[in-house]
Amino acid sequence: MKANQTILLWCTLLLGCSMPAAWSLTQADVAQLVMLDWQAVADITVEHVQWMGDGMTLVFGGTMPASDDCAVGLYGGRQEEAQFLPDAASTRFAVSPDGAQICYWRLVPMEEGQAAELAVYAPSGRTITTVGAPRSRNSAMHLAWLSGRHILFTFQREPDDSGVLFMADLEGGPPTQLLEKQDGWWQGLRSGPGPSVTAEFLSTTGLQRDQIHLDSSGQVRVTPLVEAPPSAGTRFELDGDGRLILLHSSAEGQIADEGVRCVAPSPDGRAALYCKSREVAVVSSDDGQPRSVVTVAVDGVQLDGCSWSPGGGYACAWGRRGDRGFVWYGQLGLERVTATFEFPATSTATVGSRLWVVERFQFDDLGRIVEPDWSTLKALFIVRRVLRGADKTVVEAESIGRQAGVVARMTGSETPPPLEETESHIRIGLDSGDPTQWAHGFRARPLPSLQAWLERTPETGRPLVVTVERQLLLPVDGPQPVSGS
Repeated sequence: MKANQTILLWCTLLLGCSMPAAWSLTQADVAQLVMLDWQAVADITVEHVQWMGDGMTLVFGGTMPASDDCAVGLYGGRQEEAQFLPDAASTRFAVSPDGAQICYWRLVPMEEGQAAELAVYAPSGRTITTVGAPRSRNSAMHLAWLSGRHILFTFQREPDDSGVLFMADLEGGPPTQLLEKQDGWWQGLRSGPGPSVTAEFLSTTGLQRDQIHLDSSGQVRVTPLVEAPPSAGTRFELDGDGRLILLHSSAEGQIADEGVRCVAPSPDGRAALYCKSREVAVVSSDDGQPRSVVTVAVDGVQLDGCSWSPGGGYACAWGRRGDRGFVWYGQLGLERVTATFEFPATSTATVGSRLWVVERFQFDDLGRIVEPDWSTLKALFIVRRVLRGADKTVVEAESIGRQAGVVARMTGSETPPPLEETESHIRIGLDSGDPTQWAHGFRARPLPSLQAWLERTPETGRPLVVTVERQLLLPVDGPQPVSGS
């Protein structure tokens, strides 16, 4: 196939499942993971996020800057900006088990002030259905779906520090009271398998947990829990000192990174996304080696959280700077960067040699290269092929660095002008919708100021061409790409 040509694949996904299957990440995938189309999508101080059933639409709740008004927003990946549900009365919401609806609290004007009513929003038709009568706004108002027709919510009676757990039925009738607690505060409702939900109430005697579940006959059962329900299997732990630990056993682990503020395991458990102050990184459960995927370009920001979509193809992070909040959103992909270098004909480069790409070097008193000026380091490559000629040695190498942005450091831009007739695309479409670009490849010129140092030698060479291959993470049982250029 000729260069600069596009392949369009029109495919149909199996839409019977509520969540797309996640990409099964290998150690090699994690080493090439990058964040594509990373952008701020809303100014909001986030408290909670979930994903819709399409695996790409993010739902988040929080407060707006300056006004501190509650808000619940959605961002679907191809929008210019986030959309907000009308008249949110609380930052809390919940996505239905089938991933198609959102329940949230909606403001209702009353003569004695503002109240809140339980509302169900269906993004597909942009319809809102109210459930039950309005209630006074309070500090609890946690929400969780027990099933496709049952929604649990908490109510806090603040004068006497008591709380009630209710269940609303979307098929009609007043909410049913399931639990009443004294001398404490609701901490949250956590969905689990079953279907089941764990209700947490912090009282003067400690944290109380009750599991609400539906039995095989459809009856609601409430069972006090002595211990916390087991978490989903993960080999990652974040301790109280900000250490991200890869667990090898209950008694032994590996410190993968420090200064970590939050962690979100991948859907398959093979990796974890995590945040430091301004950096989003990923680490594999196979080797515990971290890789930076993106750095937030906002001075003074402090990241608070991150989340990996259930389908594995998207991620988000949120944080604050002063009284201003931010939500960032991006699509995950794999990036393979290779480059061709020219060295003298006498070069000692061999397969497996390492090349450090820099702008300047440190010299000894005789003018000989000692080592690079590490403050100008741009990339690290490993030699994959050596071609020797009469007057030069051409080396082909692959990037193995752990920092994001190698293409920008090598060429001056994440999307540099491709060399003539070297760009290729593969796009995948669903039915009659707009196609998604699944793969993109191109070659570009490196910056003229760059040089390559052959590790442990005085040899230097110059980069000739940078080759970039990018591929999106798609569900493994979705449309399968074919090779092409």
